[in-house]
Amino acid sequence: MKTLNRSLLSAAFLSASCLAGDIQGNGGDFVAQEFAAHGFEALKVLKELKTLPADLSLPDLERALASTQVVSADKTDLPGPDGMPLERDAINLPDETPPTILVNRTSWTSKKLSTTDKMSLALHEYLGIVGTERNNYRISSQLRVFMNGTNNGGLNACPKPDHEGNISPTSI
Repeated sequence: MKTLNRSLLSAAFLSASCLAGDIQGNGGDFVAQEFAAHGFEALKVLKELKTLPADLSLPDLERALASTQVVSADKTDLPGPDGMPLERDAINLPDETPPTILVNRTSWTSKKLSTTDKMSLALHEYLGIVGTERNNYRISSQLRVFMNGTNNGGLNACPKPDHEGNISPTSI
């Protein structure tokens, strides 16, 4: 009788799984989870600051954090100035649906990155998704300065980029 019950139970589960053929599983990704958590932590810090750059929209950043897919990968290369692949720690793809951030699994886990380093990188990639930091680290580098205790109260010292998104390195 026990064998019959087990056989019936197995058949029921097997047929149910066959009927769910279009349902996909979801895999866990610790690197992606940790990256996203550091993005949320950066947002929390920004919300507590007294001053922020005028072009930093916290609601836009919150939306990016909520809607961006984060995926870790073994390789995250972009073409360098000479056309040869250059490995990056992370790449933001704002034009993908949904917007996506690729995190280099090896560099995220093997480098001795501090919490501040990880928050700064995560913030930079999310700000790339919203279009605030595309060709520079204007705001994310200031978060690093603030987190290291050398700025007292805000990020208002961040210079605004020119019409091409560039800023002078001496003004940071």
